[in-house]
Amino acid sequence: MATRSFHIEKTFLVSRASTEKQRILYGVSDLTVDDKLDYFTTLLVKKHPLG
Repeated sequence: MATRSFHIEKTFLVSRASTEKQRILYGVSDLTVDDKLDYFTTLLVKKHPLG
């Protein structure tokens, strides 16, 4: 179970890094995608606490 939570967290960190890169490359237009990612992550953390 702990490894599964770690995998989810690791995947999120990788996804976050790629969106940060896209934001730099494509500009402010990517902010909406980032907001959706944050919202999804909030739901994910509520359902599966990573702490």
